[in-house]
Amino acid sequence: MGKVTIISGPPFSGKTAHIISEISKLNPFDYTFIGSQGESVKSIASYAAQKIGSINRSAFKTIDQFAVSLVRSQTNLVFADRSLKIVILSSVIEDMATRNLNMPEELKMEAGMISHKSTVEKLLSLIDDIKTYMKEGEFSNPENFRDAFIEGVMTRFKEKMDSMKLFDTYDAYRLVAEGKVKASGKNLFIDGFYDFTPVVGEFFKAVISSFESTYITVTTGEIFEFGSATIMDAVKDLNPIVIKKEFSGNGVAKGLFGRNGDGVKIHRFGKPSEEIEWVCKKAKALLLEGYDPQDFEIVVKSENSNYIKAIENKLAEYSIGLSYLGKKKLSQNTAVQKVMLPLRVASGGYPQDLLMSMIIAGFGGETAEFPLIYSKAHLERGPMKLSYSSRLEDWERRLDNFGKYLERLKSLEDEEDEDVREDAKSLYTSLQKARKSVKELFGFLKKLEDAKKPREYSKILEEAIEIVKSNATEEDGMALERLKDVIWEIENILNFIGMKEINSADYRYYLEMQIRDVDYNPPLKYESVRMSDVLTSRFSHRKIKIFVDFTEGNYPEFHPNYFYNSLEEEKHFGINKTKKRIADDKLDFYTALSHANEAYITFAEASESGVAIIPSVYLEEIIERFGEITQAESYPYMSTQEGIISYAKWARWNGRNDEIEGRFGIRVSRKKDFHVKDKKNLEYCNNLSKIPVSFYRYNTYITCPLKYLFAYVMELPRNIEYDLDLNNIEIGTIYHSSLKELIKSGREKLREMDEEKMAEYIEKVARNELEKMSFFEPEIFEINLLRVSNVLVNYIENVELPVEIEGKNKNLKKYRIYKTDDGDEYFVPKEFEYSFTKSETEIEGIKFSGRIDRIDEVPSGIMIIDYKAKNAGEKEQLVLYAKICEKLLEKPVIRATFSVIEGAKIQNILDKDNMNEIWEDLVENIQRFVKDVMDGEFTPRSCKQDCRNCDFKDICAVRWPDGTFKCSK
Repeated sequence: MGKVTIISGPPFSGKTAHIISEISKLNPFDYTFIGSQGESVKSIASYAAQKIGSINRSAFKTIDQFAVSLVRSQTNLVFADRSLKIVILSSVIEDMATRNLNMPEELKMEAGMISHKSTVEKLLSLIDDIKTYMKEGEFSNPENFRDAFIEGVMTRFKEKMDSMKLFDTYDAYRLVAEGKVKASGKNLFIDGFYDFTPVVGEFFKAVISSFESTYITVTTGEIFEFGSATIMDAVKDLNPIVIKKEFSGNGVAKGLFGRNGDGVKIHRFGKPSEEIEWVCKKAKALLLEGYDPQDFEIVVKSENSNYIKAIENKLAEYSIGLSYLGKKKLSQNTAVQKVMLPLRVASGGYPQDLLMSMIIAGFGGETAEFPLIYSKAHLERGPMKLSYSSRLEDWERRLDNFGKYLERLKSLEDEEDEDVREDAKSLYTSLQKARKSVKELFGFLKKLEDAKKPREYSKILEEAIEIVKSNATEEDGMALERLKDVIWEIENILNFIGMKEINSADYRYYLEMQIRDVDYNPPLKYESVRMSDVLTSRFSHRKIKIFVDFTEGNYPEFHPNYFYNSLEEEKHFGINKTKKRIADDKLDFYTALSHANEAYITFAEASESGVAIIPSVYLEEIIERFGEITQAESYPYMSTQEGIISYAKWARWNGRNDEIEGRFGIRVSRKKDFHVKDKKNLEYCNNLSKIPVSFYRYNTYITCPLKYLFAYVMELPRNIEYDLDLNNIEIGTIYHSSLKELIKSGREKLREMDEEKMAEYIEKVARNELEKMSFFEPEIFEINLLRVSNVLVNYIENVELPVEIEGKNKNLKKYRIYKTDDGDEYFVPKEFEYSFTKSETEIEGIKFSGRIDRIDEVPSGIMIIDYKAKNAGEKEQLVLYAKICEKLLEKPVIRATFSVIEGAKIQNILDKDNMNEIWEDLVENIQRFVKDVMDGEFTPRSCKQDCRNCDFKDICAVRWPDGTFKCSK
């Protein structure tokens, strides 16, 4: 038995430095250093290299590396990492649930319920805990059903591992502790352990006895009392020599591990956004003060923190990069999640939302316009789960129906349908691209659908990685390379356990199990502000650290045992593990905090929506050690955006300031100018003015010239509102077409029908027209059919076929429009959807285009009827149509009116005299409209109500009320 020396003392007492000084006296090949974790060993090895100048880096190992290497060198056993153990444990549970094993039916049922992947992980963690605390014997005589199940799983898991000649880390500790595997050497150094678990304690007893000399550091103090006792207990029989060291730390460490410290400030904010803004301003202020980015760091609790992205975005606004120092989980990386999408889709029933996500991720080639078609063609509808072939068939059918629907829209002729026709043409182009995307997407998924062997899955996912990598960041690229390694590891594991074929759901299960525990190191950006998680921050010494989101749930953060409550845990393990988890969490935080010369702790007291947030349970103790919460130091704006916002708020009350606006580069003209002036665009406007005038375009300009600029010069798309999947244009077209079919052969046919028969006939006509204009699911179709049919029945009965009651007309005004003024003649329908676009009608030197919904006639003249779905239009439209009809049909127009279909009423009845009065001003306004368009004049002049309902209100620079433009009406 060799010499054992304990180096004992509080944190910051030079224990590790003492170890390094002893190592410096030795031949590089005469010592072994064992640390607790990889980051700790890496940090100490770097420190040793700085102090000594030359070290044997291979002599610095974690306890796991040391134990596993001993077993590998002395046995023919194969090491099983966590991913392989999960695969084996999953197969054990599946066997227990499905195979006819000699075990109680209750245990089989329990195995069936526990087979979910997350539960398997928790069960493996429990088994590892049982082996850590060497409590296998506690389950040999189970007292209840749960214990019996766990004992059964452990027994079968061990048998499976033994049959495959596998061992894990805990088996390695046990083999060394039992003397089946031996360690040997001259000088052993053990550092960085807060405590020894039972199996680690037994392991080190055996290892220490095999070395000539051993040095062990033990940290003392109130918070370390329990852990240091476990270390001392492990070596008490080895007659250790104890060397005591004294505290020599800074004010922060003094406050944490003693009393009356300094150097820590606590700041409270109203909400997270205010906290994040202050933290980022503080970071930029430190850089402006001359601090190097490596002098300070922002600390989050873990890589799962929502603050990481928010802080990164805010720093980017301040033109500062962010470098995350801690390891990140592979499963949290966005690019990795994109690669996993095909597996999620194939194993989840090809759900629409995930297929859409695959398209966006790049699995469908060109994808920019696909989201629009996804919505328009109703690809998001239908059953959530379908087979590969059924989903492909469903999407192709919906795309085909949408294509036919667009073909019908492209053939519309009404002048008000001009935008719809253009929109339909654009959508049709996008539809063709969407078809290619769907073909490419399902072509990729077909490989996954047919895959069976592990090697096939590996190749498919490697192809997925290459697709995602094309648009990946540097960090994403590193994560994807790590994922590629994991994919091949999974293939090797599946081949090792003899799984020659596997379905997509099971493969996804094993892969997700693996990547959940795999880390990757994001790239280090030396000129960027540092951010790390608490565990990583334990090993970094900085001048300043800023700990954010100091709230309950983060401090402490621990995960309770899934199978046992704290009392049951204490009974089985002999220790209250809940208390230990909290103590370990607190110790991690204190260690990270103590490695700063100055520190800030920040938290928000409420969420962005105002829900209260409880601060950390550690807050009271931190206040006791370092003083009360203080007001955070205020900083000026740190970005142009913030400066402009601050100035805008100030200027509302104090007026504009040219000097400030010049500093920010604000160039807002006080006079709004909406004239097109450049030669190229004036030429475009000139050509636009030569296009035959449609009343719809003219009225758009009269309503607001700026709206005309957006719609016809800039050709911006308009917002189309849908009601049960029908927009206003589609509803109007269905009404028009149905009425044409119902009335073209005269009203007498309808009068001869009773109410029931007429309603059936109207529904038949409406059904036919609705089928032409829609591609609904059956349920939506029937709802729309009922709505349209009821409107048409009401309209026909009250407008087209009014009846007399007790010698009076039910609706005299409506009835009389179909008679001449002398009452001797009835107007008879002559023309429906009368187009004058191709005839190049010219009046007063102006060419016109458009279509008149309906023309009725009597021998003495004609009547114009313009259908409107909801509200009457402008009288000027009727007057313009009247003048055009008189020229083309060479008959006088003696009446014109709007027929409002949904209101079942007649509005704005004009006679010859009314029309002549309006025409003189109308033609002058149309001539001015043509000239203004040619001159590029688009100054807005709209009313408040028009602005509120405008399609372009979200992009318009004019806001009502602004005092600049007055209502023109």
